[in-house]
Amino acid sequence: MHPIDQLCKEFGLTRYSLSKKSGVNDSTLANLVTRNTDVDNMKVGTVKKIAEAIGLSLDELIEKLESYKKE
Repeated sequence: MHPIDQLCKEFGLTRYSLSKKSGVNDSTLANLVTRNTDVDNMKVGTVKKIAEAIGLSLDELIEKLESYKKE
């Protein structure tokens, strides 16, 4: 499972609701997952918007996404 989907699961969100809450296009989130984009290759602006939407700092979110990769 892609880290974005794992994040959504942990926070009880769908990709669509994460999109609406963060302001990141639903298609952008879908492309990240479909293309299996690595956390290190995501745009900082995208990650920052997601972090703000779920109440985490940028560092906390990156750490969380990285931890999902190890599972």
